[in-house]
Amino acid sequence: MICVSIGTGSPAEAKKVLQNTGFIELRADLLSWQASDYADVIRLGGKLIFTCRPGEFNDEERLELFTLAAESGVSYLDVEIESGEDFIQAIRKLTDSHNCDLIVSYHNYEMTPSSESLENILNECYLAGADIAKIACRAYSGADSARLLSLYAITGRKVILGMGKAGKITRIAAPFLGSEFTFASPSAGSETAEGQFNFTELKDIIHKIQ
Repeated sequence: MICVSIGTGSPAEAKKVLQNTGFIELRADLLSWQASDYADVIRLGGKLIFTCRPGEFNDEERLELFTLAAESGVSYLDVEIESGEDFIQAIRKLTDSHNCDLIVSYHNYEMTPSSESLENILNECYLAGADIAKIACRAYSGADSARLLSLYAITGRKVILGMGKAGKITRIAAPFLGSEFTFASPSAGSETAEGQFNFTELKDIIHKIQ
């Protein structure tokens, strides 16, 4: 299953991608939409992840957006493990009351930690209340990607990906190793993470392997 990550463009363009692919992620921290725009896209139907990473908005503003997304019928809410216990629990209450899944995610844009550290991070995501744990780390080598992919041997719902050129193999391998989904961009030049294939590319590659 391929999720198309949306970090640019208009609500109308996002709707078109959702209609064409059936599964998108809305990156509210990268989009400059009105709050009502998110609800409008979510209510279109299909699978949808909503996230708003720290930085652009304070926690109160983020919680308001997460609440709007949950009330609009989103499939998943994605919150970072670094957000802290109180904030994660507030999002957990939203997912519990609105019948959607909680993704607790960890991103490392600098490196891929050791196997022991990765396993500890995965555990922390589950202990924080994750239905799905997501780990995305910058990979510089095949060894980095192999360490990430080895996490699929551990029980639990998860999405494990490598960022950067060396991590591209993880985006292809993930669906075959038990990942809940993998990520792609809508088109070339609209990537929300380095190393993403565009949707058509990734769909074709996976189809050929199957």
